Amino acid sequence: MVFLVVLVSACGGGASDGVVESGDGRATLSLQPGSLPDGVSPDDVQLEVLVDETTEPGAPVVAVQLLPDGLVLTEPATLTVALPEALEGGFMAIHQSGDSIEFLNGDIIQQDDGAFSFQTPIGHFSVMYLSPGPFFEASLSLDPEQVSVGQTQDAAATIAAKTDPISMWFYFEESDPEDTFRLFRFAALQEPVSFGDAEIRWSRGIRFWNPKVRSAKIIETQFLEWETSPASSTCLGPNKTKPYFVSRSAFSLTLLSRGEPVPRGFVQFSRRLAGELTKPPPSVGAGGGGSVKLLDMSPGDTIDVVAFIFETEPSICTKAGASGSGTTTTSLSGITTTELDTATTGTGQDTSAALECEDLALTSDSLIFTSPDVGEEIPDRFTQRNAYDSGFVTPAFQWSGVPVDTTEIVIFVQVVDSDHNRDILASGNAWYGEVPIGFQRWLVTGIDPATSLLPGSSLDSPLPEGVIEQDGGAAVQINGEGFTSKFVGAGVGAETFLFTIFALCEAPSVGRDVFWSSWLRDHAIGIDWFVSSLEKG
Repeated sequence: MVFLVVLVSACGGGASDGVVESGDGRATLSLQPGSLPDGVSPDDVQLEVLVDETTEPGAPVVAVQLLPDGLVLTEPATLTVALPEALEGGFMAIHQSGDSIEFLNGDIIQQDDGAFSFQTPIGHFSVMYLSPGPFFEASLSLDPEQVSVGQTQDAAATIAAKTDPISMWFYFEESDPEDTFRLFRFAALQEPVSFGDAEIRWSRGIRFWNPKVRSAKIIETQFLEWETSPASSTCLGPNKTKPYFVSRSAFSLTLLSRGEPVPRGFVQFSRRLAGELTKPPPSVGAGGGGSVKLLDMSPGDTIDVVAFIFETEPSICTKAGASGSGTTTTSLSGITTTELDTATTGTGQDTSAALECEDLALTSDSLIFTSPDVGEEIPDRFTQRNAYDSGFVTPAFQWSGVPVDTTEIVIFVQVVDSDHNRDILASGNAWYGEVPIGFQRWLVTGIDPATSLLPGSSLDSPLPEGVIEQDGGAAVQINGEGFTSKFVGAGVGAETFLFTIFALCEAPSVGRDVFWSSWLRDHAIGIDWFVSSLEKG
């Protein structure tokens, strides 16, 4: 599938740390420091998205408007727009100034929930609208479709040019605000067609697949049909993903006809768009080829086109030793996959639930874990040295990017001073590869996944209701009662503390007789961690 991306003129929502987000979260604009001209504040920048997925072929599906209209940046910003399912498959990126168009570069990225976005540099503010454009039909095949940890998956793509004439609607400012679009019809794509770099990507990244990206060579097999050389990647950890194929193509289209300005079935959409487009933006180069004035074109004239080709295929990697095939509709991360047959143990015990959680865990790497109180070193007020004076306080923790279907958040703190643990942490693949095994200092369970903060606690201000902690620190008696300092500060040298957050697909049972590190990893949809040191003495 292919879709059209057209930039025209501009609206939106208020910058925070140089990032503007539309009200519906469908689009973000990342501004470079110092890129706004004098007299323009980040708070002046706005972003708005209009969506209509019921339009006729060639008509806009998404329009992204940026304000102030016509603003020119000293350095390009990065615009990221969520792609509706109606547009998944491929695209052209076109910048339109008045009646001139110019093709842009960009990239397709996959979000942690499995959805795709289009990302492109923006040098001035305008409207970008996305419209379908059926130039190619592509497919991606996986062999095998389902693998287990340690196995290699092969992938290859096929591409065929479509033979039907191509329709595209372009926006032009007219005297009647309802008559805002003209239909341009082009002949079917013909030779020659050239392709840029082609890649097949295993989108969950290096924690789950190695390598994450493989280059692929596109070879013509017959007239207007091509296939790629095979690519392969090895699964490192259980996950569900959508491997996808990406390439650019260049070709020419011949104009068949150009229509008069007319309202379309998407009239409400075009009215809203026309109401925002009071003037065309300045003609600013945007990194593509030369511009073409559409209204100067006559039937028989040609236009050079750059299009992206993009196709996906869902895949599953299960824990080593897991087996099964068949169908189920359960999805842990919002990605619909083929179902697994019920797997059984040697005694006949049903373990299909384990396949939903344990074997398909670690499907997200969106979780981000930090502490406003703990940096490279743990402050003394949280240690045994000052436990009595400070009231046995614990640090606050905060997080974002909790994966879909998380049932409980757990925070686990352990000392990991062995050389083996240091090697695991240095690999950058801790938890997703080998499990760090250390001395437990603190385990906090029962945290609501809808929250994003665990406040610090003390004797006078305990942890929130429902949150349960298990201590592994040093016990101290105060007025006959025992309390524990989570972070011990006795002895000589320094200790390395590993702070880990788990977004679990199954709530743990407190006091269960399990090895916590492995159990938490096997039941986590997402994990993040950081390391801090504590000087002894």
